[in-house]
Amino acid sequence: MGECFVTLGTTQFDDLVQAVLSFKVKQALKNVGIDKLVIQCGAGNAIRSLVPEGLKDKDQGCFVEDDCGLKVCICSW
Repeated sequence: MGECFVTLGTTQFDDLVQAVLSFKVKQALKNVGIDKLVIQCGAGNAIRSLVPEGLKDKDQGCFVEDDCGLKVCICSW
Protein backbone atom coordinates (compact mmCIF):
# COMPACT_ATOMS: atom_id res chain seq x y z
CA MET A 1 0.00 0.00 0.00
CA GLY A 2 1.05 3.63 -0.32
CA GLU A 3 1.17 6.91 1.53
CA CYS A 4 -0.08 10.35 0.49
CA PHE A 5 1.72 13.33 2.04
CA VAL A 6 0.07 16.76 1.87
CA THR A 7 2.09 19.69 3.17
CA LEU A 8 0.81 23.23 3.43
CA GLY A 9 3.61 24.88 5.40
CA THR A 10 2.43 27.53 7.83
CA THR A 11 -0.16 28.93 5.43
CA GLN A 12 -3.76 28.32 6.41
CA PHE A 13 -5.51 26.52 3.55
CA ASP A 14 -8.57 25.39 5.49
CA ASP A 15 -10.57 24.64 2.33
CA LEU A 16 -7.81 22.37 1.01
CA VAL A 17 -7.52 20.51 4.33
CA GLN A 18 -11.29 20.00 4.42
CA ALA A 19 -11.29 18.81 0.79
CA VAL A 20 -8.46 16.32 1.37
CA LEU A 21 -10.29 14.97 4.41
CA SER A 22 -13.61 14.62 2.61
CA PHE A 23 -15.00 11.10 2.30
CA LYS A 24 -14.90 11.33 -1.51
CA VAL A 25 -11.17 12.16 -1.65
CA LYS A 26 -10.23 9.63 1.03
CA GLN A 27 -12.19 6.92 -0.77
CA ALA A 28 -10.47 7.81 -4.07
CA LEU A 29 -7.06 7.55 -2.37
CA LYS A 30 -8.02 4.19 -0.91
CA ASN A 31 -9.17 2.99 -4.34
CA VAL A 32 -5.71 3.64 -5.84
CA GLY A 33 -3.87 1.82 -3.06
CA ILE A 34 -3.19 4.60 -0.57
CA ASP A 35 -3.58 3.44 3.03
CA LYS A 36 -1.94 6.35 4.89
CA LEU A 37 -2.69 10.07 4.60
CA VAL A 38 -0.35 12.52 6.32
CA ILE A 39 -1.34 16.19 6.42
CA GLN A 40 1.30 18.64 7.62
CA CYS A 41 -0.04 22.14 8.05
CA GLY A 42 -0.18 25.33 10.04
CA ALA A 43 -2.69 25.78 12.82
CA GLY A 44 -5.69 26.93 10.79
CA ASN A 45 -9.30 26.79 11.94
CA ALA A 46 -9.94 23.56 10.01
CA ILE A 47 -7.27 21.74 11.98
CA ARG A 48 -8.56 22.84 15.38
CA SER A 49 -12.02 21.56 14.50
CA LEU A 50 -10.69 18.21 13.21
CA VAL A 51 -8.58 17.17 16.19
CA PRO A 52 -10.73 14.83 18.30
CA GLU A 53 -11.68 16.09 21.75
CA GLY A 54 -9.35 14.89 24.45
CA LEU A 55 -6.25 14.91 22.25
CA LYS A 56 -3.59 17.30 23.46
CA ASP A 57 -1.11 19.04 21.16
CA LYS A 58 1.51 16.38 21.93
CA ASP A 59 -0.89 13.67 20.74
CA GLN A 60 -1.37 15.20 17.31
CA GLY A 61 0.57 13.35 14.69
CA CYS A 62 -0.64 9.89 15.61
CA PHE A 63 -2.41 7.82 12.99
CA VAL A 64 -6.12 7.27 13.52
CA GLU A 65 -8.29 5.01 11.40
CA ASP A 66 -11.11 6.93 9.74
CA ASP A 67 -14.45 6.01 8.20
CA CYS A 68 -12.80 4.75 4.97
CA GLY A 69 -10.31 2.51 6.75
CA LEU A 70 -7.56 4.99 5.84
CA LYS A 71 -4.94 5.82 8.48
CA VAL A 72 -4.88 9.62 8.83
CA CYS A 73 -2.24 11.71 10.57
CA ILE A 74 -2.63 15.47 11.10
CA CYS A 75 0.56 17.27 12.06
CA SER A 76 0.11 20.93 12.94
CA TRP A 77 2.05 23.58 14.75
